[in-house]
Amino acid sequence: MSSQSVAPTASMTVLRAVASEHVSGVLRKHGAYYIIGTVADLLPVIDEIERRLVAGERP
Repeated sequence: MSSQSVAPTASMTVLRAVASEHVSGVLRKHGAYYIIGTVADLLPVIDEIERRLVAGERP
């Protein structure tokens, strides 16, 4: 088995985007308040949740 990495093709990028949209839809359907694409998006969401909690919201 080769350990070479494969560069993503356009079709792989499209497939990943479609899968991401599907998963986001499922999460929203089941009540997710926030959905992030990567860990890089996490800190602003934590800040928003903290702001909402300080304001007295209890999601």
